[in-house]
Amino acid sequence: MGNLLWSHHARPHTKFLTLPGAVHFVQPDVTRLAGITEYIRVADIAHGARLPVVAHAGDMSQVHVHLAYWHPASAMLEYIPWIKDCFEEPIAVVDGDFLRPGRPGAGTAVKHEAFAGFAQALA
Repeated sequence: MGNLLWSHHARPHTKFLTLPGAVHFVQPDVTRLAGITEYIRVADIAHGARLPVVAHAGDMSQVHVHLAYWHPASAMLEYIPWIKDCFEEPIAVVDGDFLRPGRPGAGTAVKHEAFAGFAQALA
C-alpha cells in the first residue's frame, strides 16, 4: 500500500495499520475527515502502530502545520506553494522547514481578493 490517504472513506481500513509492512506512513487530512478531532484520532492510531504521519495538506496547510508541530507522530508536511497567497496569514517555509505559527488560531482567514481568482457566477 505504501501510504494511506486518510479520509472518511478510509475509516474502515483502520485494521491495515496493524498489519506489518502494509502501510509505510499515514496521510490524514483535516478537510477530508470529520475535522481536527478525527485527525488526532487517526494520528494517535498511527503513533500507536509506530507509523509516521505525513499530513495531506491539500488546500489547508494552514491547519496542518499546527498539528504537525503538535503531534509526536508527525514526520513531514506537504507543501502546496500556490495556496499560501490566498490567506491573510500565509504559512512560511524557510530552508525546507515550515516556520512555527506565532499566532493562535488556524490561520484560515482567506484574503478577499483571493476569491476573485476562483469565483464563478451562479446561473
